[in-house]
Amino acid sequence: MSVSFKNTSTFRPKHFQVPYMFLFA
Repeated sequence: MSVSFKNTSTFRPKHFQVPYMFLFA
């Protein structure tokens, strides 16, 4: 999950970090 979270944080703004984290979780 750490890898996915890092990828999303680099790919999308911080605002998208939370929703994407829920999607990956």
